[in-house]
Amino acid sequence: IFDEDEKKIEFIKKAIKAIRNARAEMNIAPSKKSQFIFVVEDENLKNTIIEGKSKFTTLAGAEEIIFEKDKSQIGEDNISVVLDGCEVYLPLKDLIDYDKEIERLEKEKAKLEDEISRVDSKLANKGFVLKAPESIVEEEKEKRDKYKAMLSKVLERLERFHK
Repeated sequence: IFDEDEKKIEFIKKAIKAIRNARAEMNIAPSKKSQFIFVVEDENLKNTIIEGKSKFTTLAGAEEIIFEKDKSQIGEDNISVVLDGCEVYLPLKDLIDYDKEIERLEKEKAKLEDEISRVDSKLANKGFVLKAPESIVEEEKEKRDKYKAMLSKVLERLERFHK
């Protein structure tokens, strides 16, 4: 009966979930508030966002909601979230202490490199590979792949901060 209202609520739920996931990926505390810059052209969608402002404030950490027609006024240093019909930008300057985040990422990088080295040396040991059950050897290979993927993400994030 309320198809239009249901679509609006679904959009708000998806937007909040996507924003919270992006913030979690960057290890941003849920309590940290920031501006939300919505790049949206559709007036109906803009009105939906305005109607859901209290939800964005309460559930996603919006301090202020700003609307732009295009990305030209938005700086480079943002978390961006692509949604159906719009994009949301959260300025990192509001959310992150750069020095602390770089320090944390450097520690994470060292830890992952140590883990990869440990697994590689284990797998390079012929005695281990020949004597250990196949499932254990496969488990170690999976660990190595997981650590390498995690290291790749850490290096990618470090590179973003060093630009």
